[in-house]
Formats: sequence, C-alpha cells, structure tokens
Amino acid sequence: MERLIVGVPARNEATTIADLAAALEQGAAMLGEGVGCELVLAYQPGVDDTLARWQSYPFRLPNRVLMGAAGETGKGRNVKRLIRHARARDAHLLLVDGDLSSFEPQTVAAFCSEERLARGGLVLPLWCRPRGEGNSTDFLACPLIFAALGARVRHPLAGQRLLTNQLLASVDCDQLPDGYGIDVALTGHALVTNRPVDQLTVPFPAHQAGPNSDQIMGDVASTLLALVAASGGTDRSDVRWPDQWWRDQPRAEPAPRSFHRHLDPVRAPGRVSGLLNADPLQVRDHWCEALAASVRQACLGGDPAGLVADLLQPFFLHAEYRRNTEPDLDRAEAYVAELSERLAAALS
Repeated sequence: MERLIVGVPARNEATTIADLAAALEQGAAMLGEGVGCELVLAYQPGVDDTLARWQSYPFRLPNRVLMGAAGETGKGRNVKRLIRHARARDAHLLLVDGDLSSFEPQTVAAFCSEERLARGGLVLPLWCRPRGEGNSTDFLACPLIFAALGARVRHPLAGQRLLTNQLLASVDCDQLPDGYGIDVALTGHALVTNRPVDQLTVPFPAHQAGPNSDQIMGDVASTLLALVAASGGTDRSDVRWPDQWWRDQPRAEPAPRSFHRHLDPVRAPGRVSGLLNADPLQVRDHWCEALAASVRQACLGGDPAGLVADLLQPFFLHAEYRRNTEPDLDRAEAYVAELSERLAAALS
C-alpha cells in the first residue's frame, strides 16, 4: 500500500481551513484502499482560530496537527515540518496551501495517480492565474529557471504540488529556506538532481492575493540566485510544458491591485514615470538586464540576499507595466516565453 500525507501549511487561515479540510478529505477518499492517507495541518500560532476550526472538523480519515512554536513564522518552516513527517513514514507528500478558498476534490487524484507516484519525482500544476497575480512566477522564476537550466516549468512556486517519497528521501531539510523561497527551492532541487518533473492541468483554486509581494519576490529571488550559482550548468531541457496548455482554460478577473507603492521615484527621478510610458521592449530589456546582472554577480560569489535590493525596483516597475498591458492569454503566454528566451540570450 502506498502512503500519502496530504499536508497543509497554515497560519491565520481561519476563513478557508474548514472548507479546505472537507475538500481534501473527500479527494483523499477518492484514491481508494490502495493509498493510505493522513491529513496533516502544519500550524504556526497566529491571531485567529485556524487550529480550532481544523480540530473541530469531523474527519473520518486519520489526521493530526504538527505544531510550531509560539512566535514562529515562515512558510518554509511549516513545509519542512511536513517533509520530515512524511519521510519518517516513507510517504508521498501532497502539499496544499491553507489559504485556498476553493479546491476541487478530484484534484487530489489528478496529482496522486499510481503512475505519478511511481515516477519518483515532482508534480506541479498548470493553471491560469488572474492577470496581475503571479508576477514572481511569470517574470522571475519561470524565465530564470529556463535561462539557467533550460527547463520550461510554468509554475515553479506553486503551493499545490506532489513530492514523491523518492524525491523526499533526497532532500536535506536543513538546507531549505524558512520563508517563501521553500517552493521554488523544492522545484530547483528536483531539477538539479535530475528527478522527473511532471506538469498537469488542474482547476485554479481561488485565493486572496496577499499584500506581501515584496517579501515573496525577495525570498524567491535570493533562493533562485543561490540555486543558479550552485547548479553547475545542469541541463534540464527535457522538462517542458505541453504546447498551448492554456487553451480552453478559464481565466479569473484581473487582480485589483497596483504595485505603485513599491516604486520609489526619489531613487531614480524621472526613471519610473519614463519607463511606465516607454516601449514594451525597452521595459522588458530594463528588467532582463537587471536580472542578468544579479545572476552574474551571484555566480561570481555575490551574496544572493544582498543582490535582491537592486532587483526590487526594476521588478515592480516591469510588473506594473505588464499589469496595464491587458494581454489576452495567448499574448500573455507568448510574452513569458519571449522573456525567458531574452534572459537566456543575455546570460549566454
């Protein structure tokens, strides 16, 4: 019998946790008797009743809580707690973020098919996010992973993923980040250790985009710069998403937010307003040049965390510009591929 941990890292997720628990249990039950499932909440004490709502849910399947220490924060700490729990049981781990306000139960079976469990690698989702969300995915992680490793991984930061027991056995938890860089670090580990990386189309689970874009971008950027510097020229051009995978996928309404608050015209008078009204290729190249420069410095031994400070302004300027271009899906996906190729050329 295969063992599966359905793990939910959470802190202050009271509005979503009970409905998510119900959907995950229903999905786990669909796997049948051939897979022994346990639903596990990795919980960090916060300011709401997330824990009480999870514990009051009338589970029928085995379940437990892995408690963090009072005052502990950082998504990575929760995820590492789940990884250690799954490894101790030689179980696969399906990670599902606790802030999802919709989750299709059949998604559990889509990730955890017998074939995917047997492949021994990583399974990531393919889905269409609302325009204005996923900027660290679209404009940082996806292009940089392609430029450095040749891999076309569309959602390397996804908080919904399957890590098989074979992949988990190769992970050194002590080397994984404590913050938002955890997801891309696990993707990077699968790539540089030549594990299979599958990508499957699943419904996008609704969630409320948070206000911490700068922290997410900083964590992801520093993690990726360190990964690329240590990758040693790994070639994973075997990893590709299906051609035009987004066709017939629904797309949610654009996210109602702006990144102007992250822009600092005082540091570069006229530069912000000038680029926000510039030609698209000029804005693209401005971001590519900044990112490529940071990659080169990281490969020469520069501190990845220190390099992030110089990336924040060009990143958010580029993200704000793209937010206002209103592309359709075909053009949006073409741009991600174009940006990836441009960055690869800049680093060649």
